[in-house]
Amino acid sequence: MGMVCKPTGEKKPDTWEQYEDVLRGTSYCMGVDTAQGSDDPDRAQDANAAYIFRLPSVERGENPEWPVCVAALHSTDLTETFAWLTLYAAVYYNSALICPETRGEDGTAYLVEIRDYPFIFRMTVTNQKTRKITENIGFDTNARTRTPLFNKLRKFINSHEDATGIPHLPLVIEMAKIIWLNGRPDHPQGGTSDCVVAWSLGLWVWGLHKTGRARRA
Repeated sequence: MGMVCKPTGEKKPDTWEQYEDVLRGTSYCMGVDTAQGSDDPDRAQDANAAYIFRLPSVERGENPEWPVCVAALHSTDLTETFAWLTLYAAVYYNSALICPETRGEDGTAYLVEIRDYPFIFRMTVTNQKTRKITENIGFDTNARTRTPLFNKLRKFINSHEDATGIPHLPLVIEMAKIIWLNGRPDHPQGGTSDCVVAWSLGLWVWGLHKTGRARRA
């Protein structure tokens, strides 16, 4: 992937870790969690995270229950810079479907940067008062969607207690330190949950694919 991705080996900040090169004819999706970031990593309050997944292969002996992670990015770059890093990678991986968490200023800023990309996840939302149905770009984490989203994460963690199939060390660390509060993952003081949110979004898209309900913009 040239300048945006390095093969597994030497780990560098703000650089894609690539675990598998792109496969022709294979579909990919990307879960994205954004943060404000900073030009100075020491000043960044939080970090951005993104994971690229593909379908499991029975021929390779892979577990059909879960998607396979092929690349990971954990970055303190500014949202705008991070957005372009994810766009380059999405195009490289066969125009992967991007599923960003869009609530808040950081999510909005991310969507502004990728708005012209043709393959962005959409979700249908029903207003509980008016029953009006609207279609939102990206994943809106709210009281209605939070529980089913993180239930998928909890199920994944319970089935991967030995960390097999989790190639990204920051994610393993976050999963090991998760504190579950009211059905959502939280982190201890000084910790982060960027990676687990991005990973959960990838699992969400995978779940919709299995039921035939994944959507592109």
